[in-house]
Amino acid sequence: MKSFQVENVTFGGGNLSFILGPCVVESYEHAYKMASSIKNDLPKCQA
Repeated sequence: MKSFQVENVTFGGGNLSFILGPCVVESYEHAYKMASSIKNDLPKCQA
């Protein structure tokens, strides 16, 4: 895959990229729960 850059983030070039999050933030609690889940799961993916 040819790499490309969006602002200061490079996609491709052998690096696995994640674009995560819900389509709609329902509340502060919902956003916090999603952020906490992502924070806890990313190290398992060696990201």
